[in-house]
Amino acid sequence: LVSRDDYLAFDSRSVLSRLYGSSPTTFLAALARNGLDRRDVDQLRSLLDRLEEANANAIRAQEEYYHAELLREKAELNYLQAQVNPHFLYNALENVCGMAAMGRTDLVTQTCGALARLFQYAVRPGSAVPLEEELRYAESYFYVMNQRHGERLSFSAQADEEARRVRVPKMMLQPLVENAMKHGRPEERPGGIVCIRAGWGEDGAFFVTVSDNGRGIPEARREQLNRLLSGEGDGEAGCGGVGLSSVCLRLRQMFGESAGVRMEPADGGGTCVVLRMAAGRP
Repeated sequence: LVSRDDYLAFDSRSVLSRLYGSSPTTFLAALARNGLDRRDVDQLRSLLDRLEEANANAIRAQEEYYHAELLREKAELNYLQAQVNPHFLYNALENVCGMAAMGRTDLVTQTCGALARLFQYAVRPGSAVPLEEELRYAESYFYVMNQRHGERLSFSAQADEEARRVRVPKMMLQPLVENAMKHGRPEERPGGIVCIRAGWGEDGAFFVTVSDNGRGIPEARREQLNRLLSGEGDGEAGCGGVGLSSVCLRLRQMFGESAGVRMEPADGGGTCVVLRMAAGRP
C-alpha cells in the first residue's frame, strides 16, 4: 500500500509556490499591481480555489481508500487467525484424550505444548513476522495434525539464517501445510514428506516453497488454479480455497503486484506451491 504521508504529499498551493517563488496570494497581488485586470485576477483566484477544493477532495478519497485497504488486510488476517478454529481444537483435544487413555503422557505433553504455541502465535498482534517464526508455527501445526494421521508424514524446513530473518505475512504457511498434509499423503501409507524451502532465486526474488510427495494435481487443474491465482480468471473458490487466495492477496499487499503464488509439479511427484516476493536481503 502507498503510505498515508505519500497520499498527503501533494498540495496545489505549494506546487504553485514552487513554480512562482512566492505564495499564490502574493503572486496574484503582484499581477494586479502590474496592470492585470481585476476580473482576470479574480478568475485566477477562483480557479485556484477550485483546484485546491478538488485536491482536498482527492486527498479525502485517497485517505478513505487507504484506510479501507488497511481494514481489508486486517480482516483477511483475522479470518486466517480464525482458521485455528474450534473444529480444529475439538479434533486436537479428542486426539489428546485418546493419547491419555492409552497412557501416552509424553505425547499428551508434546501435543498440548504445540497447541499452546499455536494459539499464542495466532492471537499475537501484528500482520508481518520473520520467516523463522512462521516456520516454527508451521512445524507446531504439522505436529498436531500429524498425530491425527498416525505420524505417517515427516516435516522438513530448509532455510539459512539470512532467509529466516525476512519478514513475511503472518500465517501464510498454515493453509499451504494443511493442503500438503490433506492432499499430499501417498495413498494413506507411511513415507509422506512435507518440505518447506526458502531463499533467493537467480533473478533476485525471494521464494518460499511448500512441497509434498503425494498424488499430485492433474495438469489441467493445476493450470486452472494458476490462472485464477494470477488474476486471469474469475471467482475465488477455484483458487484452492480461501487459503491460497488469501495468501496470494496478502503477498501482493505487502510486496506489490510482482508477488504471487504458483503451483508446480514437485520433483519425484506431488505438488509444489511457490511463493515469490520482492524481499531484499535483511
